[in-house]
Amino acid sequence: MNILPKSLMNVLPKSLVTALVLVLMVLPVAAMATAVAVPMEKKIAAGTTVITYGGQQLQFTTPIALVLKLEPVSEIEFKLTMSVYVGTQVPRDSPDVDIDWQNRGERVYHGPPPHANHPFRGVFNSESGFTEK
Repeated sequence: MNILPKSLMNVLPKSLVTALVLVLMVLPVAAMATAVAVPMEKKIAAGTTVITYGGQQLQFTTPIALVLKLEPVSEIEFKLTMSVYVGTQVPRDSPDVDIDWQNRGERVYHGPPPHANHPFRGVFNSESGFTEK
């Protein structure tokens, strides 16, 4: 299988052509591995859900369905916005929502489900930790 033009194959030694083909195959994979995560919006059901984003694992335990919006800030930071579905009524006696950052072994949120018009916001930094916004 030759992916290079025949004119180039005739001029270059086979070992150099093989090396060039290998480099061209590896470059796209390396570029994908270092790419910053893309923004993501995810709806999660009541219960426990683990989400991996930007190489970090977050465990959500919630009594009510939530909408999560995850956005990259930098290669080591991403922003989380969490709320209930628009129009969802949150019972006054609703159990609390927990967010555990599994990579760091930290609970970063324990509190009532956030309303759609007052979402919970925070920034995860893989070096310095979590900051609520």
